[in-house]
Amino acid sequence: MIGVWLESTEAAWNLAAEEYLLRNVREDCFLLWRNRPAVVFGRNQIPHAEVDHRFLLESGTALVRRQSGGGAVYHDLGNVNFSFLRTRRSGLWLDYERLCQPVLAFLTSLGLPVRPDGKSDISLGGLKVSGNAQYATGDRHLYHGTLLFDTDLEALGKALAGKTEKYRHRGVKSVRRRVTNIRPHLVSDMTVETFMENLWIFMRRRLGFRTVALSREDRRRIHDLAGAKYAGWRWTYGTSPPYEFQNARSHGGEPCEVRLKVVRGIIREARVRAGTPVSANGDLSELLEGCPHDPESLRGRLAGRLKHPVGNSRDPEFFLWRLL
Repeated sequence: MIGVWLESTEAAWNLAAEEYLLRNVREDCFLLWRNRPAVVFGRNQIPHAEVDHRFLLESGTALVRRQSGGGAVYHDLGNVNFSFLRTRRSGLWLDYERLCQPVLAFLTSLGLPVRPDGKSDISLGGLKVSGNAQYATGDRHLYHGTLLFDTDLEALGKALAGKTEKYRHRGVKSVRRRVTNIRPHLVSDMTVETFMENLWIFMRRRLGFRTVALSREDRRRIHDLAGAKYAGWRWTYGTSPPYEFQNARSHGGEPCEVRLKVVRGIIREARVRAGTPVSANGDLSELLEGCPHDPESLRGRLAGRLKHPVGNSRDPEFFLWRLL
């Protein structure tokens, strides 16, 4: 078994490293990593239903889809991520309680009364401190998870404040749970860096892995995969299950109703009803059809095109946030 401590803090790069190592290294592998602020959401989710896009854009929080299923999670430098890459073994890869034993053992060694909770979580005092997920391809298996050590919980709450009621779909919906950080529960305080070092040493002793550094060629191929897939529009938005969006609000006494049907991230049907002439409503519906359903694409499509008030406003930003 080998151990790789990923030095990058870019979510797209680290998720690309997971996939690259899973597909190209035959040995079992343990990874340890952190990300700068990011929302990492599940393979079968609708990102818009899970996040507050305005907060993500204003705070510089990345949005990245992962290979594994499950719900959306918030990452920052106070959150620690671990990954186990293994040859697929019958009876193990679906057994979360067995898979999380090494992590449970580490947390217990710190004097923390943790336990498996639900299908894929680890809780402390009834509050979630770790969410886990898995993915298999061929005979290879990935099991990974988060550890909320000293995460900005206010930012977590804001980032994951998606307007789920506006979306109709058959994708996976996140299960919201109350969370806590590990750090306040420690008998002896430590930094997140020390926590990671202790986790690394514990796993090396328990699993017996040898430390390996990525080669220049490894890094080049991971960089290419991150850019082509994990940081790209197609993977982030274009692989979403089909969904319908509806938003009906009034502004300044003027109604503004939007209905969208989205397939593979593209608006296929749009209907806009607002306090404007009928012809303007038709123009807006036609304007939206064929546009990718994401903030930057919508902003570009709307720029300089609102010739009539929508909900008592010609401001594209006003209308933009009624489309997400």
